[in-house]
Amino acid sequence: VEQPKPKPQPEPKPQPKPEPKVQQQADEVVATELKPPKGKKYKPAERLESFTPTKDEITFLTIGDFGKTAKESPKKQVLADVMAKWAEKLNIDFVVSTGDNFYPEGAKGPNDPQFKEKFEKPFHHDALQVRWFMSLGNHDYLPHKTADIRGQVAYTKVSDRWYLPSPYYTSVVKGKGFSVEVFVFDQYDPKEYDSINTKNPYPVQLPWLKKQLEASTADWKLVICHRPILSSGWWHGTYPKWAKAINPVMDPNGVQAYFTGDDHILEVLKEPRSGIVHFVSGAGSHMHKFKHLEKKAIYRYNEELGFTAHVVNRTHMKSMLINCKDEVLFTYVQPVKNMLG
Repeated sequence: VEQPKPKPQPEPKPQPKPEPKVQQQADEVVATELKPPKGKKYKPAERLESFTPTKDEITFLTIGDFGKTAKESPKKQVLADVMAKWAEKLNIDFVVSTGDNFYPEGAKGPNDPQFKEKFEKPFHHDALQVRWFMSLGNHDYLPHKTADIRGQVAYTKVSDRWYLPSPYYTSVVKGKGFSVEVFVFDQYDPKEYDSINTKNPYPVQLPWLKKQLEASTADWKLVICHRPILSSGWWHGTYPKWAKAINPVMDPNGVQAYFTGDDHILEVLKEPRSGIVHFVSGAGSHMHKFKHLEKKAIYRYNEELGFTAHVVNRTHMKSMLINCKDEVLFTYVQPVKNMLG
């Protein structure tokens, strides 16, 4: 006996997407032109007050070298889920990317499916719908021939959270009675990369960084750059030439921390002369071995994917290294001033 066909059920109404915690206003984004005139260089975005959480604490996460799909890096989704748990727990204000947002080569344009597969899908959680301060790594750039950073810059106007208004830029986040400023540096810029071997390294960006640091009134000055200065990583490690170039700009201008990736490890190091704390956060999709163990390291880890979490107030920054097993590996607390006494 033929059974009567069931009545078709009405399709459920689509639920509206949750609004991000921080809305990116159009007048806040000072993006460069998609295609600079021939022979011209990108101009850095002006100092931007990105948003004002007006909290007693400013909280954020960092992740780097995460540019694989979940299929290519099976534990990446597990890592993203743990990040979301901490993002909710800390009520984070923003996330910092330390570069290499895409592997093996950067996005070909703002509609490249890599944005969905390697960024939007794995980091889909409500708690991660905050501003992401993006930086560029070597895999986002030349010499990876199809990489085109214009797509990543342009995606700033497509996404509510992806924030890369220029290859290098600054942005201020204000708390109650104090502020944090991030200074994003593009060390792999092919127009300046080879200048590291000259007497005038990075003749555009280093003077720009010096000017921005000197003008900053932020209590906390945090530099974001894909290339490490200090690292125990096997692939890159400590880079004396880069230290010689950038330290004279950072040291006298109140920088408290330098966030980097490139080496796929988690590490905390401290430069005793300046007091600047270095965080290597490059454990977003696959890991590297250690090579030359840097003597200035305080803690290092390379067993599982991971990220860093930070709680900042007027006087101190508490930093945690966390792996994809949701284990807090190491906690470090530093005062707002580099050198005491």
